[in-house]
Amino acid sequence: MDKRHPVRSWILIGLLAALFSAAPIGASGPGAGAEPVTLEIANGAPDSELRCQLVLAHFVTADAATVRAGGTARVELLRQTGGGTLLVPRGAGQEPMAVENVICGLDGDWAATRNDVVLARLRDGSRDRLLVVCDGSSCRAVPGEN
Repeated sequence: MDKRHPVRSWILIGLLAALFSAAPIGASGPGAGAEPVTLEIANGAPDSELRCQLVLAHFVTADAATVRAGGTARVELLRQTGGGTLLVPRGAGQEPMAVENVICGLDGDWAATRNDVVLARLRDGSRDRLLVVCDGSSCRAVPGEN
């Protein structure tokens, strides 16, 4: 240890210990062992745009998509194996966040027309792709497409 600068020596030891004990990013975090799944959201409203939001862990929301009338948007997610937790990937070096819910409503009157997207088929592992149609009165899975 450097007797002239003992604090600097302890800081260096702490940094080296942290560097050599850290697990690789994603090796044991929420994204480890996760598989990709796809949520497709079709806008069933003939004249309105559909706006969808992800409700993430810790009450964080993120815009998922704005879908033009008659259009479809894809949301790429991850599903943890074993537990079925859905995750949304984030930027490089950041752990994915858990998806609690997806809510869609018509852009012109979102609060009055928003509906939950039922994600059970993606969570339980029975599907790797889920197509839902939202029209302002409901969001429902398309039979035979999932």
